Amino acid sequence: MSASVLEVLGVIIACGGTGASLVLVEPRHRYGAMGAGLFAAAALITGQVAGQDRFDDLISQPAALGLAVILGATALGATAATFQRVPAAFAIAAFTVLPLRLPIQIGGETNFLLIPLYGVIAGGFLRGLWLCARRRDSELRTDSAPGPGEPPAVRYLSIALAASLVVYGLGVAWSDDPTNAVRTVAFFLAPFAAMLALLRDVRWYRKLVGQVLLASALVALVFAVLALVQFASRDLLLNKDLKDANQLHLYFRVNSLFRDPNVLGRYLALVIVGIAAWIAWQRPAREVVAGLLVSAVLLAALFLTYSQTSFAALAGGLGVLLWLRFGLRGFACAAALGALATALVLAAGGPPRDESVDQGRSDLAEVSSGRTDLIGGGIDLFRDAPIAGQGSGSFAIAYRREIDKVRKPVSHTEPITIAAEQGVLGLIPYFATLVFAGLILLRPWPAGNVARAGVAAAFAALFVHSVGYAGFAIDPVTWALLALGLALRE
Repeated sequence: MSASVLEVLGVIIACGGTGASLVLVEPRHRYGAMGAGLFAAAALITGQVAGQDRFDDLISQPAALGLAVILGATALGATAATFQRVPAAFAIAAFTVLPLRLPIQIGGETNFLLIPLYGVIAGGFLRGLWLCARRRDSELRTDSAPGPGEPPAVRYLSIALAASLVVYGLGVAWSDDPTNAVRTVAFFLAPFAAMLALLRDVRWYRKLVGQVLLASALVALVFAVLALVQFASRDLLLNKDLKDANQLHLYFRVNSLFRDPNVLGRYLALVIVGIAAWIAWQRPAREVVAGLLVSAVLLAALFLTYSQTSFAALAGGLGVLLWLRFGLRGFACAAALGALATALVLAAGGPPRDESVDQGRSDLAEVSSGRTDLIGGGIDLFRDAPIAGQGSGSFAIAYRREIDKVRKPVSHTEPITIAAEQGVLGLIPYFATLVFAGLILLRPWPAGNVARAGVAAAFAALFVHSVGYAGFAIDPVTWALLALGLALRE
């Protein structure tokens, strides 16, 4: 199976348009490119659902469809008007809804989509478009927005992100799974790139950063409490496979409102790191106690996810935070704690085994839920097509065809996924993104800036999780943290 000409064209426009919005200096040009990219993304999804029974039922009821369009347009207009009057509201709303996913059927499959976030992005885009139309685009020329005087590292990071989008879009042309690639572009890459561009157009200040952290902490607290209730009741709201697996385990994994416990664990770990940064810079005792109490609840829920990569991400983020706060002493302390944690895990017999992997095995692949086999297979796929890879979104099909016919061959290591699907063409912008993001987040050294230190530590935690469980570019938190890092740069 290969992509149609229209699919390839649509993906290239979606990736190219939103990628251009990251580098163009003039707001009018930026929003024009962004609009083309978002429109192409919407058209791609419409093309996939057209012809389905539910879509046919919808268009066969013009009255209901018209009412839905009117209500949606009214809500979107109100959202855009709110963001126009209070630009900071866009940033708070975006960070608040980052993890909120709703189960939606697309192409006969249930997808957990960030519908609230898409609405916020659309509202932010309309706000910018309105400002450009009214010749008030000067309000979009913020210190963090693209400009002629921005530092080289900022410019190169934007170019690297745009290049990664374009490479992914081009890879759809030779992908064996274009449907998966199209959905990745339309649901994740294009809207998240637009969100980053929109967040850069916000005028950030210290109080706004605190409000964003507070909103994220409250949302995470709701997720954590629901997870604890799930553990107490031994019942889940979503994911039948996880429900069935919990019947086999000696332990009970929670997922709150997420489908995947590992994604819940990632989000909780990132918020804990953010709270830790907030209280690490000599906060008043009452605020420290409040932060510790919230973190304790989040940590309890994180433990019940049994997500090994989330604990590794938390350890990595807190380790970086110690390093930034206390210098070499903090680095030595973090290294010692990491060694102690590793020793305790080994002494306890390693992480719990995953029943989805062959129980007749006792090697590293079995203990790591098959990840070592997937990594090895991904490397083999890269060797077969080292320059351009197997095609965007095609890891699973290529793995089954070339390596092993396993049920769900999902690569859990981001660099391996990129190498297998996009080859060297994809690895170059990926590593360039990491390098320039590191330069922006760590130069100058953020020991005296709690906000920058918190963003750097959270980004480090996210990177650790993406290496152990993938999901770097398809997680909106990645793009939001990069936007925040660009806004807070010195």
